[in-house]
Amino acid sequence: MKNILITGARAPAALDLMRKLSAAGFTVYAADSVKCPLSKVSSSISGYFLLPPPASNLLRFIETLEDIIIRHNIDMIIPTCEEVFFMSRHKERLEKHCVVFCDDFQKLRLLHNKYAFLEAAKDCGVLIPETDLIDSRQALHGLTHTEQKVFKPVFSRFASHTLIRPEKTALQSITLSKEFPWVAQAYIPGTEYCTYSIAVNGRLQAHSCYQPKYRAGIGSGIYFIPALRVDIREFVDNFVKKHHYTGQIGFDFIITEQNELYVLECNPRATSGIHCLPDSREWEQIIVGNRQTPLTSESRHKMVSLAMMTFGLKYLRQVFWLTLLKDFYKAHDPVWNRHDRAPSFYQCISLMEIIIKAMKQRVSLKEAATADIEWNGEPL
Repeated sequence: MKNILITGARAPAALDLMRKLSAAGFTVYAADSVKCPLSKVSSSISGYFLLPPPASNLLRFIETLEDIIIRHNIDMIIPTCEEVFFMSRHKERLEKHCVVFCDDFQKLRLLHNKYAFLEAAKDCGVLIPETDLIDSRQALHGLTHTEQKVFKPVFSRFASHTLIRPEKTALQSITLSKEFPWVAQAYIPGTEYCTYSIAVNGRLQAHSCYQPKYRAGIGSGIYFIPALRVDIREFVDNFVKKHHYTGQIGFDFIITEQNELYVLECNPRATSGIHCLPDSREWEQIIVGNRQTPLTSESRHKMVSLAMMTFGLKYLRQVFWLTLLKDFYKAHDPVWNRHDRAPSFYQCISLMEIIIKAMKQRVSLKEAATADIEWNGEPL
């Protein structure tokens, strides 16, 4: 296996993966459906390809991937963002040409569904928060103590639209239907942990666990403190074995003051936890599933500097400025690499593309950043 195509090139996680695989000896290509993704100028890639947006032009997206795979003799394609759902839907077609590093569509759909996932997580060694499926106004009106619950769409990402312990009046504006329901999950106070893992045929190959100390809004972490939690590692190991999972996967957890471990949701794709994993020649063994013991986290704090210099400023209201400065100094930015400097500067151009898109479409930056690859349960 020599040539690898990594999609979702806009994401820092994708750039990190490209560098790791390039350093391990692979020839790496990048692709995405935006013109100026972060990884486009990286010296770790041998070429960049612009894809049609899968959310609005799925068949053309798959056809373009096929053409790239054939023309460049791609041995494996690794999706990193939500294009994974569209790719898995046509996995059988793509696998006529190369290995597609993700699981089948029905399994990914199950894990992406925030209600169905909790059923799938049973008997894996964790607690499951009490959760109700809300698919009508009648079901919503039947709820009590909404101020002790967290509400979120069944299909969502980065905590977009999430309402934490809302008054009932704040719920009147949400749109509910059988096709696009929400979940009402018991609010559990505690410390949040997140993970990133790679599994092949149910065997864990790489695993990182971290605390997201600073965030962009209430969702995406931008500062990551590696953590060693044996109970979390055991859950992930049990889960990927139970579901014979292949691909990248992340989980969100809450650990209470009583040291009770609750799993909240799953992201069956790459997450920022990849930044906590070290570079290694053994990445070749990881992606083919031959590593006997999983690669685990480094100890150094990681952060996305550009995000910290924008979204992180809000924390000046909560923490002493010197504390923020010390945390900034402690962490390494995975976007910055002295052997591959261009992405650090190019990320400003990438951000400008998103800003312009957000202004044209009159949506938030988060929505503009992912609208072309989002999948929210619609028929494919």
